[in-house]
Amino acid sequence: LEQPAWQSLLGPTLVETVLMVGVGLLAAIPMLAVLVIMRRSTWGPVNQLCQLVDEHLMPLFAGASLLGLLLLSLAAGFGEEMLFRGVLQDWLARWLGGDAGTWGALLLASLLFGVCHWLNTAYAVFAFLIGVYLGMVYWVSGSLLSVVVAHAAYDFVALLWLLQMAAVEEENKKSGGP
Repeated sequence: LEQPAWQSLLGPTLVETVLMVGVGLLAAIPMLAVLVIMRRSTWGPVNQLCQLVDEHLMPLFAGASLLGLLLLSLAAGFGEEMLFRGVLQDWLARWLGGDAGTWGALLLASLLFGVCHWLNTAYAVFAFLIGVYLGMVYWVSGSLLSVVVAHAAYDFVALLWLLQMAAVEEENKKSGGP
């Protein structure tokens, strides 16, 4: 698609690059807050989503090392953001043109992001909304590095937290605790 995604990965100076890493770390916080809220929700579709994650995704990561989780998070953050924001969103914006193209590209790239994460409808909707958020962070920051860091930081912290919750729950089952 002839998209120069690499050009927006690093800032022109080291200071700007470090600043974009900071923006990415800050941008992960709202996503993590939504995760915490979702885990405490009693709404049916959200409960089904949490159950799906607990039963089908978390066992895949149960034996992973800290380094393995970090590398997986970095790979997902880099690969997915390079594709969905750095290539597709930019290309769609250029192809569609104008302000309508900017918003259309954001929505289309996010829709594809959601569809590619389809485990069930709730998971796809959640991924679509995260895609919209990351796409907006990308355009506001002007940096692909910011969304790569936000995505990777979210994945890493979320995996650690969910695995810790699963371990505590398992320990409580064994000990007969709450």
